[in-house]
Amino acid sequence: GIDEQQQHLTEQQQHMRTTLHVMNEAIRYVHETLTPTEARTAKSLQYKQLLEKMQLKVRTMRTDEVSSIGEPPDHWLQFSFVWSKELDSIAEAAQSTGTEGSPEERETSPLPDSASDDGTSKSKKNDRQERQCYEPVRAYVADMFPTLDVRVVAEGQELDHGLLFSEKAFTSRQLKPDTHRGQDVVHITNIHGRTDIAAFDGRGCQRSNVKFAIEMKTQNAMKNAEREAITQLLGLNIRNPYYSPPVVLSNAVQTHRVFFVEELDAFPFFGIVQGDFDSLRHALWMVAYLLSKPGCTTHLGRGPTPPSSSQEV
Repeated sequence: GIDEQQQHLTEQQQHMRTTLHVMNEAIRYVHETLTPTEARTAKSLQYKQLLEKMQLKVRTMRTDEVSSIGEPPDHWLQFSFVWSKELDSIAEAAQSTGTEGSPEERETSPLPDSASDDGTSKSKKNDRQERQCYEPVRAYVADMFPTLDVRVVAEGQELDHGLLFSEKAFTSRQLKPDTHRGQDVVHITNIHGRTDIAAFDGRGCQRSNVKFAIEMKTQNAMKNAEREAITQLLGLNIRNPYYSPPVVLSNAVQTHRVFFVEELDAFPFFGIVQGDFDSLRHALWMVAYLLSKPGCTTHLGRGPTPPSSSQEV
C-alpha cells in the first residue's frame, strides 16, 4: 500500500545519499586554471603537466600524410604579406621612451585572456606588431572559405566576457592514489581564453559555432607559441559535440602549423597532431580537409565515470 511505497522511496533516497558520500570519499578534486598566454609563459610547467595528466601526446604528421592531402585548387591564391619595419621601429621607440602608444591606442588595447591576467604577460610590442596582419589574414581566409563567418576576435570583440572558450578539462584518474585515504585524485583545469582569428559557422560568435581558429605571431614571437596554440585547441575541443576545430599557428610568412585532435583506437583514445606547411595556403587546405571529416571530440577531457555499484556500501 501507500506505507510500502513511502518506505521504498525512503530507502532509495538513503541509497542515493550513501552513493554520493562514497563518491565524495573515493575521489578528491583539485581545481586549476590555465590560459593560452599562461601556457606559453608563466604556467609552462602546468601546461606540460596537463598534457601528461590527460595522457595526450603530440606527434608530427608524416611526409606521406601531408602529401596525401593533395594540392589546393588553382583558385586558392597564395597569401602575400610583408611585416612593416616602420611599425616595428615605432613600437621600439615607444618602449624605449616608456610610452605605449597614444592615449587612443591605450584605450583600445586588447583585453587580457582572463580577469586574473593583467595583460602584461603578452608583450605590448608584439600585440601592436601582430595587429597589422589580422585584417589581411582574415580577408584572405574569408576568400578561401566564403561560406564561413571569419572574424578577428583577438581583443575579445563580440565574445561573451571577452572569452571564446571556458571549459573544464578532467584529467584521467591517477593509477596510484596520492592520499593516505586511498582516494582517486582528479585534476580539473579550467581552460579559458581566445584566439586571434576565428571562423564561425554563421550562427554566432560562440565556441559551439567555431569551425577553426588562427593564432598569429610575429617572426620574433614564435618561441613556445605551440603551447599557446595547443591550449587553444584544448579549449575549443574539450567535450565539443558539434565540431573538432583545428588551430592554425602562423607568422604569416615562414612558419605555418596546423594542430588538430585525432581519435585513437585504444587508450587514451585521443592524440594531438601537428602538421608543418610551407605556406598559409597549404595550411588552410589542410584545414579544409579536416573540416570534411566528422568531429571526434565529444568525450575529450570528460569527467570520470562514477564508482560502480560494486563499490557502493
